[in-house]
Amino acid sequence: MRLVAILSSGDSATRIARLSSRGQQECYRHGGEGLSPIVVLSVLPFPVAFIYTARVSLVVAMPDIRLYILMEHEDDPRKCTAANLVRHGEARRASAIASIPRGAVVLDPEAERSISAEDLPIVRKLGILALDCSWKKLERFPRIKTGLRHRAIPFTVAANPVNFGKPQMLTTAEALAASVYILGEKEQAHRLMSRFRWGETFLDINLERLEAYSSAATSAEVVEAQERAIQRLIAAKTG
Repeated sequence: MRLVAILSSGDSATRIARLSSRGQQECYRHGGEGLSPIVVLSVLPFPVAFIYTARVSLVVAMPDIRLYILMEHEDDPRKCTAANLVRHGEARRASAIASIPRGAVVLDPEAERSISAEDLPIVRKLGILALDCSWKKLERFPRIKTGLRHRAIPFTVAANPVNFGKPQMLTTAEALAASVYILGEKEQAHRLMSRFRWGETFLDINLERLEAYSSAATSAEVVEAQERAIQRLIAAKTG
């Protein structure tokens, strides 16, 4: 969870606090009537946490992105990164596809679009689903193909002990950490990776790439950043 501050005049701050404390959804835009600059643009579908009164600012607690994992228990539970995240409360186990909100984002290595900042409004509302099973088994879950938004993880390098240094050979935990990092939830990404001895290494070796992806506004811009990252890697190997 992170804090978002909205700066405003006294009258406007009082009005915002009153509306938000009732849990109403409000979207406060930069330069809106009665508001001075907004530190972070957000939709607030939850009550205000507290008000900071120095020059009257509104401070809101932003909840973590909800993470769901569909688990088939194909791996050793002691080595399964998905089971680790569920055990520590970092993700929720999806016992059935029906428990996943329709329209949520599902991480799909074959998706045509990359996850990007433009997915953030939907992800904040509906969450992200990761599949901890073989993609060959997805015929059993037709709703995944029709009821969810499919997004790919852009080029990243694995740091897990089994596939260290291999492109795109990510564990479920690495895929989820990369996703929330790209969406701007960097603290949540670091917390996910802190559950593993090698976790911070994943963020370290992909830092430049993840920063570029998180700075991109759209899926197309993420793909462009990915192409630049791949070209630099090729040049480094052949130079």
